[in-house]
Amino acid sequence: MSKLACLAAVLLCLIACSRDQAVPTAEENRQLDDAANLLDQAPASLENVDDSAVSEDNAEGSSTTF
Repeated sequence: MSKLACLAAVLLCLIACSRDQAVPTAEENRQLDDAANLLDQAPASLENVDDSAVSEDNAEGSSTTF
C-alpha cells in the first residue's frame, strides 16, 4: 500500500473518531420527531381506553402465567 493511501486511511479514521456522539444524526432526529409526534397524539389518560378484551374476566380458561 502506498504511503498516500495509508495517510488517507489514517485521516479517514481520525475524522470518523472525532464525530461528536452527543449530536444526533439526521436519521436519529427523524426518529426522535416521530416518537414526539406519537406521544403528542396519545391520550393524556388511559382511563377511557376499552381494555375489556384483555381483562382476566374475559379469559375463557386460558392461563395467564408468564
